[in-house]
Amino acid sequence: MNRSTSVVLGRDIRIMCGVKTIGGIEVTFQWSRYHVPIVSNKHVKITRTESMDRLSKTSDMRGYLTITNAQYSDSGLYTCQIVGTKRIIDSKHVMVKVKGKQYTLNVWSRGKQLVLFFRES
Repeated sequence: MNRSTSVVLGRDIRIMCGVKTIGGIEVTFQWSRYHVPIVSNKHVKITRTESMDRLSKTSDMRGYLTITNAQYSDSGLYTCQIVGTKRIIDSKHVMVKVKGKQYTLNVWSRGKQLVLFFRES
């Protein structure tokens, strides 16, 4: 299932995908943009978390892709592949759109303040 989300230019965005496993199955999260693998750097960071329920022997695993200071060039189709032992368990897709900044203009008219909002597109 494809999702879409947007982020304001210059803001950070975090995308998550996750899976619940039984019996200690190890998974990895492989992120790509338009099918080109993504490697962590200062601008794009890949992280993961895992919490285990010892009683039910299930693990809740989550992979995150964080884009810092989003730019127009960060817009695009991102894919997270959840990979188990030698096979893809699931794939999640999200279309990210970077939108213009929002500006606020305070205007005084007849002793009253009017606040106007403008957004770049």
